[in-house]
Amino acid sequence: MQGTYLIKYSYKDQKGNEYVYIDRPEVQDQTSPVITIDGVTANEVLSATQNTNVTVATYTATDDTTASDILNSWVCVFFPSGECKQLANGGTFYASEKGKYTVFYEAFDEAGNYTTLKYFVVVS
Repeated sequence: MQGTYLIKYSYKDQKGNEYVYIDRPEVQDQTSPVITIDGVTANEVLSATQNTNVTVATYTATDDTTASDILNSWVCVFFPSGECKQLANGGTFYASEKGKYTVFYEAFDEAGNYTTLKYFVVVS
């Protein structure tokens, strides 16, 4: 767990002399969150038909030190035109344009560590 800790070492020799050393190490979170996308692998290319609704894969974001209510995550679809539409987990977007869509996931914790994953949907 991250934070500052107090560690006290003490030693008494045979004459009764006591030696005490106190250390205050600081532990910092340097581990990025983990994103798991259900049913799709990172950088996978899927296909869809123009003028249809496309449902993005649901995901789970976890972190080894940040409480789940402080872990931030989101999913965004980048259209071929460059527009970004943020979606709910497992949300849908309307594939109005032909081309390559990028489904982009990001999670970041309170220490500033982050992870990104993406996959693609080619619309024809």
